[in-house]
Amino acid sequence: MFNTVGERVRLRLELKLRLLWRKNKNRIKADHYTKHDSPDEAKNHPPPPRVWGDRTQDEWNELVDWIKDSDYLRQQEQEKELYRKQAEEAQQRAYLASLKTDQADQRANWRTQNNESNYGALDLAREKNNECSSGEKEEEEGEQQSSDDYSLEEEE
Repeated sequence: MFNTVGERVRLRLELKLRLLWRKNKNRIKADHYTKHDSPDEAKNHPPPPRVWGDRTQDEWNELVDWIKDSDYLRQQEQEKELYRKQAEEAQQRAYLASLKTDQADQRANWRTQNNESNYGALDLAREKNNECSSGEKEEEEGEQQSSDDYSLEEEE
């Protein structure tokens, strides 16, 4: 593929520079990009030559634009993830609320059924009480009549 020594050396240097860039880009970003308030201000203040080497102002501008775009995309992804989590939490809250309403409905139905059965038992007790009291009244009336009969017989 690369026939000459010069092509192989150039490729090796490019690969070495790529590796150095991968290792040092976060430090360059932290030291020379994020300390500025805006990307435009960062473009006006490139790193010093000891850090940046023989790179040009155009390369720094491209790097700042790339960092800005990647930060924007990362921010968009984070917002999407946040919205997804919020939607998931809202679904969970809605599910829990539906469970609570179902439980409340079940308790209300249980109370209604118990009240109906209690009222039914009360009605039965009242009927029995009425039957007993009417039977007692009849007995009392019968006793009164018999005592009245005795009193009438005594008077005669």
